[in-house]
Amino acid sequence: MRLPAFGLTALLLALAGPDFVSLLRERGLERQSRTWVLAAESDLHRALRDIGTFDRAVKKAAKAGAWMARNLKGLDREIESLTQQRRRISSGLPELARRDARRHNQAVATLNQISVRLAELYEYKVNSDEPAEVEMAMAAARQSYIQHLLDTRRAVDEVLRTYHELSTDAQVTQAIDELGRAQEQSFTLGPSRRYLGYLKRLERFEARVHTEQIPLRRQAGTYWVPVVFNRKVTRELLFDSGASTISLPARMAAEIGLGPGSTDTTTRVTLADGRVVEASVRTIPFVRVGTFEAHDVRCIVLPPEFTNAPALLGGSFINRFGYTIDTGASMLTLHRLDD
Repeated sequence: MRLPAFGLTALLLALAGPDFVSLLRERGLERQSRTWVLAAESDLHRALRDIGTFDRAVKKAAKAGAWMARNLKGLDREIESLTQQRRRISSGLPELARRDARRHNQAVATLNQISVRLAELYEYKVNSDEPAEVEMAMAAARQSYIQHLLDTRRAVDEVLRTYHELSTDAQVTQAIDELGRAQEQSFTLGPSRRYLGYLKRLERFEARVHTEQIPLRRQAGTYWVPVVFNRKVTRELLFDSGASTISLPARMAAEIGLGPGSTDTTTRVTLADGRVVEASVRTIPFVRVGTFEAHDVRCIVLPPEFTNAPALLGGSFINRFGYTIDTGASMLTLHRLDD
């Protein structure tokens, strides 16, 4: 009687000694074709599939962020244009009042319309949650993507480390050799070719992420980081992931060339000591930490009397990147996801 193929394989494995099979399975190995592999290999396939989901979320958030950036720039351009128009019309009102009452009244009506529109624009800038929500969605999508890659890499490194340990285990190599001789085949220890192919795909995704470590200065439980403003002025700021935006004392704002502008708004902020103050909301053209750059970064500028308030590096810069802090090593790690 001729045994079917799968029956013959089972018989040969039994003849080779069930202890060999049991030993390999105890080590977490299972046979795939002619390779003994770790069951954890399948986790990488699932992780790569999930990367596609995270990637789509990043692209969707980036698209919304680009739209919001264009919208806010357009809003500032409209505020600037309307402000100049109001200034020009206002300067001509006395002359019109003396020479042409009808045109004077038309100019006043136009000024009223401009004032209403400016009030709407400033209201949106000050009170709308939409820009912050879009920014936070972008930050969350980038952070989730990067964290998934980091977690996947740690899992892969653990699998490869385990394979290395198994390859130096005499019992494992003997078991694989004996099982191969019993079937007159050549068995090998993983990783499998499929796994190595998945690993190359992971490396392509990782190539999109640029990472840099920036030393921090620790002082009384806080961490300070050097920040370059507008490509020429460097100042040390307190790293504060809980702050929604960069916060600057008025003197530092002046030092980096960030003067008041016609599109500035004001907002109420709570200081570390609990005091609530009115701060100016402005835009910094260029901010860099290490080699990580950001343009048109929102910040608040405190009133001049708050000279001792620390400058904060907050979410308007931090949330554009993924980041981790190693408090033991006083090290900030930034991750940038390229398009």
